[in-house]
Amino acid sequence: MLEHIVTRMTGEKAPELVTMVREKIFASVGKDYAWPGNVRELEQAVRRVLITQKYEGDFAGVAQDLRSQLAAGIETGSWDADAVLAGYCTLLYQRHGTFEEVARRTNLDRRTVKKYLEQRPQPIRIEA
Repeated sequence: MLEHIVTRMTGEKAPELVTMVREKIFASVGKDYAWPGNVRELEQAVRRVLITQKYEGDFAGVAQDLRSQLAAGIETGSWDADAVLAGYCTLLYQRHGTFEEVARRTNLDRRTVKKYLEQRPQPIRIEA
């Protein structure tokens, strides 16, 4: 798909540009990025990388639900510290795409980040 888009935009086959675009996109949004804008977003990403050498993705829509759940859980006290940290690590992973980057930003070990990402943040019940 990248090869087709780059060829269409540049007018000729350019494997070195395809490789560069792929590397820049994976470095910024990760391999697991959901591509909420589908092919149109991919085309825009290729265009941005060719012009600016970077693409930051559209994480606003993807993470908005988790952000609101986190805020509500913190505000009401229905999430414990582990759930909040798991939610925060999830948001960072959606944004940056690697355990290493999340670990760097949270000052946690990469294995600890992976553990938090594997557990889904769940609200806890507080008994009155």
